[in-house]
Amino acid sequence: MNFMLHEIPLNSSSLAQTVSSLENESYSQCVESAIFYKTKGLTKRVIFFYKKALEIQLVDYGRFHKKIAIAYENIAEAYFDEG
Repeated sequence: MNFMLHEIPLNSSSLAQTVSSLENESYSQCVESAIFYKTKGLTKRVIFFYKKALEIQLVDYGRFHKKIAIAYENIAEAYFDEG
């Protein structure tokens, strides 16, 4: 299994770079990293990656609901245009 692992640095500028690189990382990659660090007993890293996974999931969830809202809006417009 290929894990996308990131070391969490101690200084804040390196941490900011790590977080920005995680912006492009997928939900499943974050979960895989969290599971890996759990096997190593590194609790802070596990929490970090699960938190990032949750943030990715919430953004995707919001996009999904926005698409549904737009679809209903288009259906409503089409319905009233015909009527």
